[in-house]
Amino acid sequence: EETLEYLDADPFVLFGIDDPLTQQALAKLEKFPALLCDGAVPTLDEWAYYLRIEPKDKELLWLVRAMMETDLPKPWTCYKGIGSIVCYLRADTGQVTWKHPF
Repeated sequence: EETLEYLDADPFVLFGIDDPLTQQALAKLEKFPALLCDGAVPTLDEWAYYLRIEPKDKELLWLVRAMMETDLPKPWTCYKGIGSIVCYLRADTGQVTWKHPF
């Protein structure tokens, strides 16, 4: 029973939400967009939200589709991180960012 005592902790503490670095990252998300992905691959609507384009805007949908179909420049790769945020990793330097490296 002692090993489960940590589960009685405040959820903000338990899941690290009160951590200063987590709070800093959440504040950053309010100012700068991040690509959020519920599935394995971001959808057209998720890309549109990231690019701040209305999915109903037919004149700019080409741009959303182009972003969806464009390969990342080398040496960048991407993965889905915690909270469904798509993160980009630069393999040669270890740099990690939420901002698409276009």
